[in-house]
Amino acid sequence: PVSSPVILRTLPHDTSSFTQGLLYHGGLLYESTGLYGESKLRVIDPADGRVIKTVPVAPEIFAEGLAQSGDRLVQLTWRENSAMVYSFPGLELIGTFAYQGEGWGLTVSGANFVMSNGSDTLVFRNQAFSIVRRLPVTLRGRPLPSLNELESVNGMIYANVWYNDFIFAINDATGKVERIFDCSS
Repeated sequence: PVSSPVILRTLPHDTSSFTQGLLYHGGLLYESTGLYGESKLRVIDPADGRVIKTVPVAPEIFAEGLAQSGDRLVQLTWRENSAMVYSFPGLELIGTFAYQGEGWGLTVSGANFVMSNGSDTLVFRNQAFSIVRRLPVTLRGRPLPSLNELESVNGMIYANVWYNDFIFAINDATGKVERIFDCSS
């Protein structure tokens, strides 16, 4: 089925921010912004768009997806083969995870992180960031490439596709797209 989202509210946001990862927790937005020399982690008040806290990222890093698990926040990098691990909610850098390939989107499903890399396959990683399983994603029996930012709700992973106006609801057990949200309007 194809649905269209209903806009409930519009929030102010810095349009110069190249948002790569976004999550909402405890009434605040946490945003990972990308671009070399401009990447950062920001805490934003959604009521007025005010940036409450900014954590700079080294200029040689292009930051990407962002996910919170317990007392940690993990921020991917695009091509640097690592993820920064921050204390949560303090946002002190406490470590890194290494991985191979590109990092695009990140979410948490159950006890695992779920990561995209621009391909048609989602990678499930445990809390130590080791690979637990790979999940090929299909739409009507065909691979769905360019999976980007991810969110997880009740056994479904929601993914946008790079340069596409749709959000795809993916069954996190089978990899099949079960619903499409047309965001073109």
